[in-house]
Amino acid sequence: MKTITGLFVFFGSIILYFQAVTIYIVYQLKGIIEYNHFWKSIEWLFKTYGSAGYDLVNKSFFYMLPVLCFGVILTALIINRGKSKANKALHGTARWADINDIKQMGLLSDEGVIVGAFEKKRFLRKPKKYTLIHNGPEHILTYAPTRSGKGVGLIVPSLVNWKHSLVATDIKGELWHMTAGFRKSGLNNKVLKFEPAVKDSVKWNPLLEIRKGDNEVSDAQSIALLIVDPMGKGLDDHWVKTAYSLLTGCILYLINDKEKQEKGQVSLSYLDKMLSDPELPLQSLWEAMSKSDNQVARQVGQDMKDKPENEAGSIVSTAKSELALYRDPIVAKNTNTSDFYVYDIMNSDTPVSLYIVVQPSDQTRISPLFRLLVNMLIRKNVSEFRFFQSDNFKDYSVIEKAGRFLQGKDTKRYNAIRGAGNYKHRMLLMLDEFPSLGKMDEVQKALAYMAGYGIKAYLIVQDLSQLQDKYGKNESITSNCHIQNAYAPNRYETAQYLSNATGEATIVDENISISSSGGLLSNKNYSKSYQHTKRNLLTPDECMRLRGADKNAKGEITRAGEMLIFVAGYPAIKGVQALYFQDPAFSYRASIPAPKESDKIGVFEKLKPKSIKKE
Repeated sequence: MKTITGLFVFFGSIILYFQAVTIYIVYQLKGIIEYNHFWKSIEWLFKTYGSAGYDLVNKSFFYMLPVLCFGVILTALIINRGKSKANKALHGTARWADINDIKQMGLLSDEGVIVGAFEKKRFLRKPKKYTLIHNGPEHILTYAPTRSGKGVGLIVPSLVNWKHSLVATDIKGELWHMTAGFRKSGLNNKVLKFEPAVKDSVKWNPLLEIRKGDNEVSDAQSIALLIVDPMGKGLDDHWVKTAYSLLTGCILYLINDKEKQEKGQVSLSYLDKMLSDPELPLQSLWEAMSKSDNQVARQVGQDMKDKPENEAGSIVSTAKSELALYRDPIVAKNTNTSDFYVYDIMNSDTPVSLYIVVQPSDQTRISPLFRLLVNMLIRKNVSEFRFFQSDNFKDYSVIEKAGRFLQGKDTKRYNAIRGAGNYKHRMLLMLDEFPSLGKMDEVQKALAYMAGYGIKAYLIVQDLSQLQDKYGKNESITSNCHIQNAYAPNRYETAQYLSNATGEATIVDENISISSSGGLLSNKNYSKSYQHTKRNLLTPDECMRLRGADKNAKGEITRAGEMLIFVAGYPAIKGVQALYFQDPAFSYRASIPAPKESDKIGVFEKLKPKSIKKE
């Protein structure tokens, strides 16, 4: 009712304005023209244009502007009379992010990884689409069910846009075929394809990553733990615990035996053979271990000598069962030596892209080896040179001695010891189907600090339940991922989590009641009340009904679906998928054929990191 009254007053004031102009002109031209209707002022304005009378008419319109202003003010007062003074922030002030918020988030960079896209609505025009690109050190966590378009909407465009080093899990090898070509030719990366179940893979031996000296025990223990506990369930079983101790001792025995090093027998396949070789009685092995140069190997050898034969046999049997993967001759060949060290990925002369490829049929069988690789990637690249940079270490003469030794041979290591930094290239850790690798406590803990070492994690899970199934409800992965994005979830738990993340807004309902004392012309009484309710920007049901990607009869995506993007400290973004094939630049980059062979990286055995003892 107020709006209708206000509009009536507004249009009335316009008519009054033109009428006032007409009267003013008539008054100025006394006796020349007579009083006339309001529309005459408009007619005179056009008829006198370019003549002497135009100046008078134009000034008349200007002088009468206060009449129009009065009408506008009166209209505003009528419409806003009794306007709600309700507290619209009572239950929350959540809102959707706009383009200004997105600029402040730093998501309009040219370089970095893709987290989604945003469509800015425009009047009478198609929305303008912005690709959201993040280049900061913060980690990213994605919730995307299978076949939802995460590959074409997030992974592929990220891999052809990230120019630094990269490690990506690649189911079926599709990422290698679509992105390795451009990463090699366009981004000047050395590209490596580690597919241990096929013959043409690059080779990587976990035991050659062990740092001799002060770190060799912890590195050996880490490898042994991942072997006996391939899915990260813990060492609750007695035989698993003792097998862990045995494998630790055996690994330390191998890496400290010069004869076995010269014969190329320092590998997990040889470790399995050593525990299974009928020509080498176990008592002879325990005897040899008890004489090792390594103290832990000696202790384990002596412990095994002292155990009853049946108990020792059960321990060995448990250890061998977890080494069964390395009896595969192809896997054994691909893990007997190394074409690269994990240190190379961040410290080679040019960035390195490592694709960890597995076919779906081999995923469960090969995943323990992948866990080893990811674990060593983090251990070696976040702990390198920490010994030299510790505030508790004050003997700088040793640092200088190490620096003089490395200067001219390995500039990166020399600069690191001198405090110039720990890496040449940043590294993106793109882990699709992250929970399928099993529980990796090393990754969960490292998320809190590895960004400071140049490592950026991009973790992709199907839903929140899948993540919590591996890491528990008190996991710290979600809290350490600054950016989270999601496609329409299939499970209610994930939808509830996303709904809560959008935030709560206050909804004000206005109720007006009208009463009269009777009769058509009687006075009417108006009363107004306000009801405050709260609701999330999206309910769980609405989250599950986010528009999915449109697909044709072949299952190919033809139209981007909706998605949510959350950046800590900012409003949620209701965006769309950034399909690579809808972007000419990304589409071109993904069309470049992958190289037929992996690159090779020079192995620097003599300069492998060794602890420097204080003299």
